[in-house]
Amino acid sequence: MPKLIPNDERARLKNTMLKTLSVNGRIDFDALAKETHSKKMRVYQLLKELVEEYNLRFVPELNIDEIWKYEYMRMSAHKSTKRELREETIERIPDMGFEEYVIMLKFHNDVPSSEELIKAVGDSPIPQFMARLKGGKRQVLIYALARRFRDITIFADKIAVFLKDYKVSFYLSRALTEFGFFPVTDKFIETLMIHDSYKQLLLGLNKNGREHLNIIAKKGGIKPENMSYAMERLMQADMLKRITYYENEPKNVINAMITGVVTEMCKYRENKDKWFLSMVNKYFATHCEYVYMCDLSSPYSIMIIASFKSNSDLEALIATLKKDLQGMKISYMQMTETLIGNLGIRDFDLRYSAIYDWLARKKLVPMFNKRKAINF
Repeated sequence: MPKLIPNDERARLKNTMLKTLSVNGRIDFDALAKETHSKKMRVYQLLKELVEEYNLRFVPELNIDEIWKYEYMRMSAHKSTKRELREETIERIPDMGFEEYVIMLKFHNDVPSSEELIKAVGDSPIPQFMARLKGGKRQVLIYALARRFRDITIFADKIAVFLKDYKVSFYLSRALTEFGFFPVTDKFIETLMIHDSYKQLLLGLNKNGREHLNIIAKKGGIKPENMSYAMERLMQADMLKRITYYENEPKNVINAMITGVVTEMCKYRENKDKWFLSMVNKYFATHCEYVYMCDLSSPYSIMIIASFKSNSDLEALIATLKKDLQGMKISYMQMTETLIGNLGIRDFDLRYSAIYDWLARKKLVPMFNKRKAINF
C-alpha cells in the first residue's frame, strides 16, 4: 500500500509538478521525480490526481514567428534552379508565416447571441480564441492568427456582413506576445504549408501532447523514424516551443481582460522593469494569476488576461497595477463566456518567459539555461 503524503507536502509537490509540466509536458516520470525530489510512484499518483483535478489538456505551444521558415523550406524543396526558386517560391514569400492580432467588437445597440457570433465567424481558421466581454465599451474579444493585415480586414468584413442587422464597429491591432499563449486550433494547423510529417505531428500533439510518437505516426500514416526526426527538428529550431498544458477546469472562475494605454511613455518605461521583476519574484513559488500578456500597436498599450478566484482578488490586482504602472491608464472588462478555443490557463514557470529574457539581458535577474534546467 502506498505511503500517504501529508497535505502540505502534497501541495508543494503539485505546485512544482504544474510548473515543470508547463515547460515540458512530455517529461517522463523518472525526470519528473528528479525535478520534484520525490519517488517515481508518488509522482505517478500525483500526476494522475492533477490531470483529473484540473482536467489538464497537453498541447503544443508554437512560436508563431518561426513558422514562415518551415513553410519556405517546404516550398523550396527540390527547386534546383534560380528560376524555380524565383518563380515558384520567392513569389509566395508574402504568403508565408503568420502574425498575431487582437480584434474587439463594439455593438452600439443590441448585442447578438452567442450562437450568432459563432456562426458569423464560420469555419475560418483565423480565430483561435473568442469570448464575450462585459463592463466596458466592447463586447467581444478575438485572438487571431493571419498571414497579413489584409486577411484580418476581410475576416472582419465577413463578420460585419453576417451581423448586418446589428450596428457594429471593429478594433483591429497587431499583437506582440510577451507572456502566455492561446492553444491553436486544428483548422489553423491544417493551413500550414509545411512538410506532412510536421503537420501530422502537430495535429497529433494537439489532440494529446503526451501521446507516444509511434501512435501519432501510425494515425498520420507517417514512418515512426520520420515522426521522431520531425519532433527533434521542430524543437531544436524553436518552432515548437514546448509541449505544455492548459487547465480545462481551472479553479479560478473569474477571467478578466485588463488593458493599459500608455499616456506618459517615460514614466511607463521607468516602471515597466520594476513591475516585471516583481512578477518574477512573486510568482516563483505561487500560482500565477496572469494568463496572457501582449503589446498592442494602436494605441500603444498592453493587454493582460488574468484569472482569479474572486472579485476581490481582481480588484486587488487592478489597484496594484495602477500603483506600479505609472504612465498608463488601466481599465478592465470581465469575460463572461468563451465561444471559441480555450484560455491557456497554466501555472507557468516565469523563467521560461520573454519577460525573464528581457530582465536577464538588462542584468536584473541571473541568466537561465533553459535547455539544461529540464531534460527535454
